[in-house]
Amino acid sequence: MKKTENPALAYIHPNFAEVKTPVDPSGRFMNFHTQFEPKFKDVVTWKRSTNPFQAEKKMGMKGPEVATDFNWLKGNDDGMVWLGHACFFIRINGINLITDPVFEKLSPFHKRYTSLPFQINELPEIDYILLSHNHRDHLSGKTLKRILKKSKKAKVLTGLKMGTLIRSLTGHKNIEEAGWYQVFSILKNNLTISFMPAQHWSKRGLFDYNEHLWGAFVIQSENTCIYFSGDTGYNTHLKEVGDYFNIDYCVIGIGAYQPEWFMKQNHISPKDALRAAEEMRAKKLVPMHFGCFDLSDEPVMEPLEYLLQLTKDKSNSIQIECNKIAEFVSF
Repeated sequence: MKKTENPALAYIHPNFAEVKTPVDPSGRFMNFHTQFEPKFKDVVTWKRSTNPFQAEKKMGMKGPEVATDFNWLKGNDDGMVWLGHACFFIRINGINLITDPVFEKLSPFHKRYTSLPFQINELPEIDYILLSHNHRDHLSGKTLKRILKKSKKAKVLTGLKMGTLIRSLTGHKNIEEAGWYQVFSILKNNLTISFMPAQHWSKRGLFDYNEHLWGAFVIQSENTCIYFSGDTGYNTHLKEVGDYFNIDYCVIGIGAYQPEWFMKQNHISPKDALRAAEEMRAKKLVPMHFGCFDLSDEPVMEPLEYLLQLTKDKSNSIQIECNKIAEFVSF
Protein backbone atom coordinates (compact mmCIF):
# COMPACT_ATOMS: atom_id res chain seq x y z
CA MET A 1 0.00 0.00 0.00
CA LYS A 2 1.34 3.42 -0.99
CA LYS A 3 0.84 6.60 1.03
CA THR A 4 0.54 10.26 0.15
CA GLU A 5 0.17 13.70 1.77
CA ASN A 6 0.45 17.43 1.21
CA PRO A 7 4.14 17.91 2.15
CA ALA A 8 3.55 21.59 2.93
CA LEU A 9 1.19 20.83 5.83
CA ALA A 10 1.81 19.65 9.39
CA TYR A 11 0.04 16.77 11.13
CA ILE A 12 -2.27 16.96 14.13
CA HIS A 13 0.27 14.83 16.00
CA PRO A 14 3.75 13.46 15.10
CA ASN A 15 2.31 9.92 15.28
CA PHE A 16 0.61 10.44 11.92
CA ALA A 17 3.63 11.62 9.93
CA GLU A 18 4.25 8.01 8.92
CA VAL A 19 0.58 6.99 8.64
CA LYS A 20 -0.28 9.46 5.86
CA THR A 21 -3.15 8.79 3.43
CA PRO A 22 -3.33 5.35 1.77
CA VAL A 23 -3.56 4.87 -1.99
CA ASP A 24 -3.66 1.70 -4.07
CA PRO A 25 -1.02 0.83 -6.74
CA SER A 26 -2.92 2.86 -9.34
CA GLY A 27 -2.95 5.95 -7.12
CA ARG A 28 -6.61 5.80 -6.08
CA PHE A 29 -7.41 6.64 -2.49
CA MET A 30 -8.35 3.89 -0.03
CA ASN A 31 -10.05 3.59 3.36
CA PHE A 32 -7.97 2.36 6.25
CA HIS A 33 -10.49 -0.39 6.97
CA THR A 34 -13.38 -1.41 4.71
CA GLN A 35 -13.17 -0.61 1.01
CA PHE A 36 -16.42 0.26 -0.76
CA GLU A 37 -17.21 0.23 -4.46
CA PRO A 38 -20.89 0.13 -5.41
CA LYS A 39 -21.44 -2.92 -7.63
CA PHE A 40 -24.17 -2.78 -10.26
CA LYS A 41 -25.55 -6.13 -9.12
CA ASP A 42 -25.86 -4.83 -5.54
CA VAL A 43 -27.74 -1.74 -6.71
CA VAL A 44 -30.11 -3.98 -8.71
CA THR A 45 -30.63 -6.25 -5.69
CA TRP A 46 -31.43 -3.23 -3.54
CA LYS A 47 -33.88 -1.70 -6.02
CA ARG A 48 -35.65 -5.02 -6.56
CA SER A 49 -36.07 -5.71 -2.86
CA THR A 50 -39.16 -4.70 -0.90
CA ASN A 51 -38.85 -1.36 0.85
CA PRO A 52 -40.44 -1.63 4.32
CA PHE A 53 -41.09 2.14 4.23
CA GLN A 54 -42.76 2.11 0.80
CA ALA A 55 -46.32 2.70 2.01
CA GLU A 56 -45.23 5.47 4.35
CA LYS A 57 -43.28 7.24 1.61
CA LYS A 58 -46.24 7.03 -0.79
CA MET A 59 -48.30 9.00 1.73
CA GLY A 60 -45.98 11.94 1.16
CA MET A 61 -42.99 13.36 2.99
CA LYS A 62 -42.22 16.70 4.58
CA GLY A 63 -38.83 18.11 5.48
CA PRO A 64 -37.71 19.78 8.72
CA GLU A 65 -39.27 22.89 10.19
CA VAL A 66 -37.91 26.19 8.89
CA ALA A 67 -37.04 29.17 11.07
CA THR A 68 -38.56 32.60 10.44
CA ASP A 69 -35.94 34.82 12.13
CA PHE A 70 -32.85 35.45 10.01
CA ASN A 71 -31.30 38.30 12.00
CA TRP A 72 -28.10 36.25 12.26
CA LEU A 73 -27.42 37.08 8.61
CA LYS A 74 -26.40 40.55 9.73
CA GLY A 75 -25.10 39.65 13.18
CA ASN A 76 -21.65 39.08 14.63
CA ASP A 77 -22.24 36.41 17.27
CA ASP A 78 -20.47 33.07 17.06
CA GLY A 79 -22.77 30.13 16.36
CA MET A 80 -24.00 27.54 13.92
CA VAL A 81 -26.87 27.41 11.42
CA TRP A 82 -28.11 24.29 9.62
CA LEU A 83 -28.97 25.11 6.00
CA GLY A 84 -30.10 21.61 4.99
CA HIS A 85 -28.47 18.23 4.37
CA ALA A 86 -24.73 18.63 5.16
CA CYS A 87 -24.56 22.40 4.82
CA PHE A 88 -23.86 24.53 7.89
CA PHE A 89 -23.01 28.19 8.23
CA ILE A 90 -20.60 28.52 11.16
CA ARG A 91 -19.28 31.72 12.68
CA ILE A 92 -16.38 31.01 15.02
CA ASN A 93 -13.92 33.62 16.34
CA GLY A 94 -15.70 36.04 14.03
CA ILE A 95 -14.75 33.93 10.98
CA ASN A 96 -17.48 32.76 8.57
CA LEU A 97 -17.37 29.16 7.34
CA ILE A 98 -19.72 27.09 5.23
CA THR A 99 -19.68 23.31 4.81
CA ASP A 100 -20.72 21.28 1.74
CA PRO A 101 -23.13 23.87 0.30
CA VAL A 102 -25.75 22.53 -2.14
CA PHE A 103 -28.80 24.78 -2.54
CA GLU A 104 -30.56 23.28 -5.56
CA LYS A 105 -32.10 19.90 -6.32
CA LEU A 106 -29.67 17.16 -7.31
CA SER A 107 -31.43 16.18 -10.53
CA PRO A 108 -34.89 16.22 -12.12
CA PHE A 109 -35.49 12.93 -10.28
CA HIS A 110 -34.42 14.11 -6.83
CA LYS A 111 -36.98 16.38 -5.22
CA ARG A 112 -35.69 18.75 -2.57
CA TYR A 113 -37.63 18.70 0.70
CA THR A 114 -35.88 21.72 2.23
CA SER A 115 -35.20 24.95 0.41
CA LEU A 116 -33.02 27.86 1.49
CA PRO A 117 -35.54 30.32 3.01
CA PHE A 118 -33.57 33.37 1.84
CA GLN A 119 -31.42 34.31 -1.15
CA ILE A 120 -27.84 33.01 -1.39
CA ASN A 121 -26.54 36.57 -1.84
CA GLU A 122 -27.98 37.41 1.60
CA LEU A 123 -25.39 35.14 3.23
CA PRO A 124 -22.56 37.01 4.96
CA GLU A 125 -19.25 37.05 3.14
CA ILE A 126 -17.63 33.64 3.57
CA ASP A 127 -14.00 33.28 4.65
CA TYR A 128 -13.62 29.50 4.26
CA ILE A 129 -15.58 26.90 2.30
CA LEU A 130 -15.12 23.35 3.63
CA LEU A 131 -15.78 20.58 1.10
CA SER A 132 -15.72 17.02 2.44
CA HIS A 133 -15.85 15.14 -0.89
CA ASN A 134 -17.03 15.21 -4.50
CA HIS A 135 -20.49 13.59 -4.37
CA ARG A 136 -23.17 15.82 -5.83
CA ASP A 137 -25.18 16.13 -2.62
CA HIS A 138 -22.06 17.69 -1.01
CA LEU A 139 -20.40 19.55 -3.87
CA SER A 140 -22.33 21.74 -6.31
CA GLY A 141 -20.50 23.85 -8.85
CA LYS A 142 -23.60 26.00 -9.32
CA THR A 143 -23.94 26.77 -5.60
CA LEU A 144 -20.21 27.40 -5.21
CA LYS A 145 -20.16 29.89 -8.07
CA ARG A 146 -23.07 31.79 -6.50
CA ILE A 147 -21.30 31.95 -3.13
CA LEU A 148 -17.98 32.94 -4.70
CA LYS A 149 -19.63 35.71 -6.70
CA LYS A 150 -19.97 37.59 -3.40
CA SER A 151 -17.11 35.98 -1.46
CA LYS A 152 -14.37 36.31 -4.07
CA LYS A 153 -11.55 35.92 -1.54
CA ALA A 154 -12.96 32.81 0.14
CA LYS A 155 -10.49 29.98 0.60
CA VAL A 156 -11.66 26.44 -0.17
CA LEU A 157 -10.37 23.77 2.22
CA THR A 158 -10.70 20.18 1.01
CA GLY A 159 -9.01 16.82 0.43
CA LEU A 160 -6.12 15.85 -1.82
CA LYS A 161 -6.64 16.16 -5.59
CA MET A 162 -9.96 17.98 -5.19
CA GLY A 163 -8.52 21.26 -6.45
CA THR A 164 -8.58 20.36 -10.14
CA LEU A 165 -12.27 19.43 -9.93
CA ILE A 166 -13.22 22.59 -8.04
CA ARG A 167 -11.31 24.81 -10.46
CA SER A 168 -13.04 23.13 -13.42
CA LEU A 169 -16.46 23.73 -11.85
CA THR A 170 -15.93 27.30 -10.65
CA GLY A 171 -12.68 28.77 -11.97
CA HIS A 172 -11.75 29.56 -8.36
CA LYS A 173 -8.07 29.13 -7.52
CA ASN A 174 -7.78 29.85 -3.79
CA ILE A 175 -7.84 26.19 -2.71
CA GLU A 176 -5.83 24.21 -0.18
CA GLU A 177 -5.81 20.40 -0.14
CA ALA A 178 -4.93 18.23 2.84
CA GLY A 179 -4.34 14.55 3.48
CA TRP A 180 -5.84 12.75 6.47
CA TYR A 181 -4.65 13.96 9.88
CA GLN A 182 -3.15 17.10 8.36
CA VAL A 183 -3.75 20.65 9.57
CA PHE A 184 -4.58 23.38 7.06
CA SER A 185 -2.10 26.26 7.03
CA ILE A 186 -2.42 29.20 9.42
CA LEU A 187 -5.93 30.65 9.27
CA LYS A 188 -7.40 33.94 10.47
CA ASN A 189 -8.10 34.76 14.14
CA ASN A 190 -6.26 31.76 15.65
CA LEU A 191 -8.57 29.27 13.97
CA THR A 192 -7.32 25.72 13.38
CA ILE A 193 -8.93 23.30 10.92
CA SER A 194 -7.78 19.69 10.53
CA PHE A 195 -8.72 17.10 7.90
CA MET A 196 -9.60 13.71 9.37
CA PRO A 197 -10.36 10.26 7.90
CA ALA A 198 -13.83 9.14 6.90
CA GLN A 199 -14.92 5.72 5.70
CA HIS A 200 -16.43 6.55 2.34
CA TRP A 201 -15.57 6.75 -1.37
CA SER A 202 -15.62 9.25 -4.21
CA LYS A 203 -16.91 9.32 -7.75
CA ARG A 204 -18.36 12.10 -9.88
CA GLY A 205 -17.89 10.96 -13.46
CA LEU A 206 -17.67 7.60 -15.17
CA PHE A 207 -13.99 6.90 -14.65
CA ASP A 208 -12.85 8.89 -11.57
CA TYR A 209 -13.55 6.34 -8.82
CA ASN A 210 -11.60 7.35 -5.68
CA GLU A 211 -9.40 9.85 -7.53
CA HIS A 212 -10.41 12.63 -5.10
CA LEU A 213 -9.93 12.27 -1.34
CA TRP A 214 -12.91 12.35 1.04
CA GLY A 215 -12.77 13.22 4.72
CA ALA A 216 -14.03 15.01 7.83
CA PHE A 217 -13.07 18.30 9.50
CA VAL A 218 -12.26 19.38 13.04
CA ILE A 219 -12.69 23.13 13.54
CA GLN A 220 -11.08 24.63 16.64
CA SER A 221 -10.98 27.97 18.38
CA GLU A 222 -9.78 28.66 21.91
CA ASN A 223 -13.25 27.96 23.29
CA THR A 224 -15.06 25.72 20.79
CA CYS A 225 -14.25 22.48 18.96
CA ILE A 226 -16.51 21.14 16.19
CA TYR A 227 -16.30 17.79 14.41
CA PHE A 228 -17.97 17.71 10.97
CA SER A 229 -18.19 14.14 9.67
CA GLY A 230 -18.90 14.63 5.98
CA ASP A 231 -20.11 11.21 4.80
CA THR A 232 -18.82 8.18 6.69
CA GLY A 233 -19.59 4.67 7.77
CA TYR A 234 -18.91 3.58 11.32
CA ASN A 235 -15.40 2.46 12.28
CA THR A 236 -12.60 3.11 14.76
CA HIS A 237 -11.63 6.41 13.12
CA LEU A 238 -14.60 8.01 14.88
CA LYS A 239 -13.52 7.03 18.40
CA GLU A 240 -10.03 8.20 17.51
CA VAL A 241 -11.29 11.78 17.14
CA GLY A 242 -11.86 11.91 20.89
CA ASP A 243 -8.30 10.78 21.53
CA TYR A 244 -6.88 13.96 19.97
CA PHE A 245 -9.63 16.57 20.35
CA ASN A 246 -12.10 17.70 23.01
CA ILE A 247 -15.23 17.79 20.87
CA ASP A 248 -18.01 20.18 21.87
CA TYR A 249 -20.23 19.62 18.81
CA CYS A 250 -20.27 16.34 16.88
CA VAL A 251 -21.96 17.25 13.59
CA ILE A 252 -22.62 13.87 12.05
CA GLY A 253 -24.79 12.29 9.36
CA ILE A 254 -27.71 10.06 10.33
CA GLY A 255 -29.61 9.63 7.05
CA ALA A 256 -29.39 7.65 3.79
CA TYR A 257 -28.69 4.51 5.83
CA GLN A 258 -31.37 2.03 4.69
CA PRO A 259 -31.00 -0.75 3.67
CA GLU A 260 -28.12 -1.12 6.09
CA TRP A 261 -26.60 -4.15 4.31
CA PHE A 262 -25.86 -1.85 1.36
CA MET A 263 -25.40 1.56 3.00
CA LYS A 264 -23.54 0.84 6.24
CA GLN A 265 -20.04 0.90 4.75
CA ASN A 266 -20.39 4.52 3.67
CA HIS A 267 -23.34 6.11 5.52
CA ILE A 268 -23.67 5.92 9.29
CA SER A 269 -27.00 4.99 10.90
CA PRO A 270 -28.63 7.00 13.71
CA LYS A 271 -27.70 4.24 16.16
CA ASP A 272 -24.03 4.24 15.16
CA ALA A 273 -23.92 8.05 14.96
CA LEU A 274 -24.98 8.16 18.62
CA ARG A 275 -22.43 5.46 19.43
CA ALA A 276 -19.70 7.43 17.65
CA ALA A 277 -20.54 10.67 19.46
CA GLU A 278 -20.43 8.83 22.78
CA GLU A 279 -17.11 7.20 21.94
CA MET A 280 -15.49 10.50 20.98
CA ARG A 281 -16.93 11.98 24.23
CA ALA A 282 -18.68 14.84 22.46
CA LYS A 283 -20.81 17.18 24.53
CA LYS A 284 -23.51 17.62 21.87
CA LEU A 285 -24.60 15.65 18.81
CA VAL A 286 -25.88 17.75 15.90
CA PRO A 287 -27.57 15.45 13.34
CA MET A 288 -27.39 16.17 9.61
CA HIS A 289 -27.71 14.41 6.24
CA PHE A 290 -31.46 13.88 6.51
CA GLY A 291 -34.65 15.74 5.67
CA CYS A 292 -33.47 17.20 2.36
CA PHE A 293 -33.00 14.56 -0.34
CA ASP A 294 -34.66 11.15 -0.77
CA LEU A 295 -31.51 9.07 -1.26
CA SER A 296 -32.41 5.72 0.31
CA ASP A 297 -35.24 3.54 1.59
CA GLU A 298 -36.23 5.43 4.73
CA PRO A 299 -38.48 8.54 4.69
CA VAL A 300 -36.46 11.74 4.91
CA MET A 301 -37.38 12.52 8.55
CA GLU A 302 -37.24 8.93 9.86
CA PRO A 303 -33.53 9.11 10.86
CA LEU A 304 -34.23 11.96 13.29
CA GLU A 305 -37.29 10.19 14.72
CA TYR A 306 -35.19 7.06 15.24
CA LEU A 307 -32.34 9.01 16.84
CA LEU A 308 -34.68 10.74 19.28
CA GLN A 309 -36.28 7.41 20.18
CA LEU A 310 -32.85 5.95 20.89
CA THR A 311 -32.00 8.78 23.25
CA LYS A 312 -35.38 8.50 24.95
CA ASP A 313 -34.91 4.81 25.65
CA LYS A 314 -31.29 5.07 26.72
CA SER A 315 -29.46 7.05 29.37
CA ASN A 316 -26.55 8.96 27.86
CA SER A 317 -24.59 12.09 28.58
CA ILE A 318 -24.86 13.59 25.11
CA GLN A 319 -27.33 16.34 24.32
CA ILE A 320 -29.03 16.05 20.92
CA GLU A 321 -29.29 19.45 19.31
CA CYS A 322 -32.04 19.32 16.66
CA ASN A 323 -32.38 22.60 14.86
CA LYS A 324 -34.80 24.07 12.38
CA ILE A 325 -33.52 24.99 8.96
CA ALA A 326 -31.82 28.42 9.13
CA GLU A 327 -32.12 28.59 12.94
CA PHE A 328 -29.15 30.26 14.64
CA VAL A 329 -27.71 28.44 17.64
CA SER A 330 -25.04 30.37 19.53
CA PHE A 331 -21.97 28.65 20.99
